[in-house]
Parts: sequence; structure tokens; C-alpha cells
Amino acid sequence: MAAPAEILRNARTSAGITIRDLAGCAGVAASTIVRIESGEVDPTTGMLSNLLEVTGHRLSYALEEQSIPSIGDLVAEWRLDADDRPRPQWTAFRAFLDQLHRHPAWSAPSTSRAPLPSGSPMIDNLLAGIAEKIRDDGDLPRPKWARRVRPDDSEWISPGTPRLQKRARETTPPQLAARNIFLTADSLWRTR
Repeated sequence: MAAPAEILRNARTSAGITIRDLAGCAGVAASTIVRIESGEVDPTTGMLSNLLEVTGHRLSYALEEQSIPSIGDLVAEWRLDADDRPRPQWTAFRAFLDQLHRHPAWSAPSTSRAPLPSGSPMIDNLLAGIAEKIRDDGDLPRPKWARRVRPDDSEWISPGTPRLQKRARETTPPQLAARNIFLTADSLWRTR
């Protein structure tokens, strides 16, 4: 949506009305019009609507759906490594979590729908654990679908030296550790 300054300026110039004429017809000071058109002041919706009426335009609203990412988008973001172990595409996972960090209000809608089964118990548990952590961090109830993902009996730990694996065990978010997945929290959740 365009800014009020742009909307008013475009409407006024397309109607061929000067700032002084618009101000006189609308019963406001010319300096008010100048401040609105310069972006210095945001008018109320009522004031903008009245000013636009003078120019022969009408203010209308449209509700547009935002493209909110879904945890289900990550189902296919993995492959098997040389040892036939699931290896998530961490870049896609981090990008998803970065979007939620920028838009905390998306935490519930992005994790509300159950992802399709991935074909890998580890990936299914990783997605469930991530969804639980997102919800816990936002003081939201955990998604019901995550409870239906049975924790994997086999352990998955990020590859690395014994020292790195020890660090992974110590810093794994509890939501992932409960699902036998061990990786450092900063592998997914970047330090802000």
C-alpha cells in the first residue's frame, strides 16, 4: 500500500488542484497539506478520506493475505549423507527461523499445520521439536500435531569432533533433546 503522502499528492495532481485550493475546499491549513504530502505527518484515515473526496477520489481498503512461511515448507529440505543419515539443508531451516524472528506474530500460523511425513523419523522429529521451541519461546501452546510425532528411538547428533558433539549435547534446546536430536542451538537459532 502506498504511503498517505504519495496517495494524496497523486490524487491532488491528477485532479489538477493546487495545495492552496485543496486546503480551502477541505477547510484545513495549506501547511497541513504540505506536511502530509512531504511525509512529515500521517493524517488520520478520516482526514485522508475527506481530502481525497475533494480531489474526486475515494479511499478504499483491501485485505491482502501475506505469504507466511510454514514449517511444512521444510519437509523436503534434507537429503541422505554418505552414511545414509538424514542431513537437513540448514540454510533453509535458518532462513525459516530468521523470518519468524523478524515477524514474531507469524509464530502460531507458521507452525499450526502439521507437515506431511518426510519419510525420515529424524526429520519429522526435528520439525516437531522446532515447532515446539518456536511456540515455547513465544509463550504459546505447543501445536497438537507435534505431540503425535513419536520421539525417535535412535539418536541423531550433528557430525563433528568429540568436543563439538559434547558442546552440542550441552546446548541442544530441550525440545530437540527430548526427541533424541542433538545440535547446538546456534546451528539453527542465530545469536542476535
